[in-house]
Amino acid sequence: MDGMIERPTYRALEEMLRSLQKECSDLNRMILLLLDGENKFRTFFENSLDALIISDETGRVLEANAAACAMFGYPEEELMRLGRDSLVDPDDPRRLPALRERERDGRFAGELNFKRGNGSTFPAEITSVLFRNKSGERRASIIIRDITRRRRMEDALKESEELYRTVFDHGEDGIVIVEPDTAAPIWFNKRACEQLGYTPEEFARLKIADIDLFEGPDEVEARIRKVIEKGYDEFETIHLARSGERRNILVKARYIPAGKRPLCHCIWRDITETKRREALEKRLQASQRMETVGTLAGAIAHDFNNALTGIIGFAALLREGLSGNEQALSDLDEVMLCSERAAMLTRQLLTYARRQVVEPVRLDLNRLVSDLVKFVSKLIGDRIEVRTALACGLPALHADVGEIEQVVMNLCLNARDAMPGGGSLTIGTEAVELDAEAGRELPEAEPGRYAVLTVSDTGTGMEKAVEERAFDPFFTTKGPGEGMGLGLSMVYGIVRRHGGAVRLSTEPGKGTTFRIYFPAAEGMDALVPAGPSEAIRGGTETILLAEDDEAARKIAERTLTGLGYTVLSAGDGEAAVDLFRGSSSRIDIALLDLVMPRKGGMDAFREMREIRGDLKAVFVSGYAAEDIRESFALNAGIPFLSKPFGPGVLARKVREVLDRD
Repeated sequence: MDGMIERPTYRALEEMLRSLQKECSDLNRMILLLLDGENKFRTFFENSLDALIISDETGRVLEANAAACAMFGYPEEELMRLGRDSLVDPDDPRRLPALRERERDGRFAGELNFKRGNGSTFPAEITSVLFRNKSGERRASIIIRDITRRRRMEDALKESEELYRTVFDHGEDGIVIVEPDTAAPIWFNKRACEQLGYTPEEFARLKIADIDLFEGPDEVEARIRKVIEKGYDEFETIHLARSGERRNILVKARYIPAGKRPLCHCIWRDITETKRREALEKRLQASQRMETVGTLAGAIAHDFNNALTGIIGFAALLREGLSGNEQALSDLDEVMLCSERAAMLTRQLLTYARRQVVEPVRLDLNRLVSDLVKFVSKLIGDRIEVRTALACGLPALHADVGEIEQVVMNLCLNARDAMPGGGSLTIGTEAVELDAEAGRELPEAEPGRYAVLTVSDTGTGMEKAVEERAFDPFFTTKGPGEGMGLGLSMVYGIVRRHGGAVRLSTEPGKGTTFRIYFPAAEGMDALVPAGPSEAIRGGTETILLAEDDEAARKIAERTLTGLGYTVLSAGDGEAAVDLFRGSSSRIDIALLDLVMPRKGGMDAFREMREIRGDLKAVFVSGYAAEDIRESFALNAGIPFLSKPFGPGVLARKVREVLDRD
């Protein structure tokens, strides 16, 4: 058996056959997979929307799909003839760097401009990868995607963004995007910065509460919540500029809930100049209304003062004849008091209408307040208790009576409006000495002695924002038609004209106190009671009286004839001139009403002066002194009596003028 080849057994042959069958099956499967892959690749290659090109390492096109032929406008054979590199736009500066990168790294991905068969160019994304085929030869797989449409969309988007940025930055309104959680601007335009004088860097560090004078952090947070709830809100506020200037801003806020970061889009419109123009227009309208009121007041004052002259005059004459009747004298005193109050009302009306000439006098503030209290009590109603706390030893003032009365009245009316449900009003006075240290709290007041008027109420008080604007002209918290906002501004103006100062203390729900500092008149530490009136002296001179109001003419005639004068009476200026022509040599003085029918007192006096140049005269009128001086060229040197006046005042003035050299 040695040297013989051992034959395989049947079982071994069976195993070998099975192994061979398995290998054939695996090879067949691999062949099928390769064929399937080839088919899938071919399907992808032919149906891709992107241009697909297979080239060798020299750049010769070996294959190109239908999309490549359509993209470049060549049949596949022409693409094979031209080669891959000739498809790139030769003017594209990126061409050579791209070729070098591909040669160095074996791949390239980027954008290049390509050239079509018709000569047009187009932008495209290109991906080029080197590989080896199954024969080991180097090949390049190139994918080209036309991005012309995308580029147009990008350019349109860029243009739109540039346009929006131009509008955003150069519009008349500020635009601020606010983050609701922090109330901080996260995006804003140049105009928003310019409105307040901040640089973009400074503005970016701010929060809305840092610049809003009306709203602190809590109020700003509440405002944002309101915008979120409503989706939109529009309101006015005041922003503080970097320079300290206040700017009126109209805010239009819209909530934008879209996206992961909800925002508030705010448009800020600077309406400061608009507000100023509106204020000027209102001031002009108010001025025109005041002018109308002044004209009406002057006319009312003329007739009213004529009537008061008669009442006061006849009451004075009656008093002289009732020396033993105490009840009648008391009644006449009440008539005189009512007449004085009526005269005071006329003065206040003229002062409010600014038709009253300011005439500072030696003034007792305590007496003025005492005289006004009864009138104030009736004016503000029974639900408000009026108290006084007047200090002794108060220094005298050098002030205009009408204007100081207006200060008291306006403050009391302001207190009344603050207590619609009733309360307590206290009017007080005190004497204070301001030194340099105390003057720091009142920078507008010089050191020295002051008489202080205090008006306190238990009313609603004022919020801080209202307090800061309380003295601004035309600022009011009242509804339309309920107030012009002039009362406190007029108070401030009058006090400053008198060299004084105003201090306001108030708190919401705890009332308001005004302290008015009036400088003491030099050399007038305290007022002393007036001495007995100077005796009224009469005379034997002849007086020409011209007065169109019958009651005023009668009381003047009776007063003057009772003092020994001879009186020639006329009802108008024309009749007065006729009387003077016939008796010019014996007439010593003319008493002339300035406003009369047919001829006024000034024109009549000029004609009389042409007849006799040394004629003396006293002019009277019930019109406002300012109107009289503007209309008749009266100056301080011309004797003038403003109605109403009593017999004693008339007699003293006539005697005073007659006794002049």
